[in-house]
Amino acid sequence: MLKSLFITEGRTEFQNNIFTDEVPRRIIVGLLANSSYIGNKNKSPFNFEHFNVRDITIMANGRQYPQIPYNLDYGNKKYVRAYHDSQENLGFAYSRESNGISYKMFRNGWCIYVFTLTNSMENDPGFELIKEGTTAISIKFSTPVPAGGVTLIAYGEVDSLMLVDRNRSLTSDVTV
Repeated sequence: MLKSLFITEGRTEFQNNIFTDEVPRRIIVGLLANSSYIGNKNKSPFNFEHFNVRDITIMANGRQYPQIPYNLDYGNKKYVRAYHDSQENLGFAYSRESNGISYKMFRNGWCIYVFTLTNSMENDPGFELIKEGTTAISIKFSTPVPAGGVTLIAYGEVDSLMLVDRNRSLTSDVTV
């Protein structure tokens, strides 16, 4: 599932529902200047900036992710926990593999926040029960959102079931 939300200029806090039917197993969030999102040919639509986010949390079925809120300060280079959580939730922490995003790059245009919402807090392909409910996001900024506003892009990964019965009939909980 993919969702984009506009955050107006001058705001220091933002709260909104991002998914209202099924709770995703993982959510990836990025913020970019609205002019980049709407197609300014001089700007990259892949320049995910931090916009001085102080705290970002996901609320799903009464649970907060991460459970201990972030206390980010990009001006003083205090964002290691958000960087490490994104690497860990993508499966690259503690491995020899890499997604190519360094600590310095995370601050300068590669700032994506990754949240795992599974009960086990693992990314393995194991079976998790499909949960229904509302998933909301809350963001607090250290400085007001700049002129022109910011677009939030949220990507949610959900599970689905596919069944094959003895007559080889295929049924699924999603429309294909």
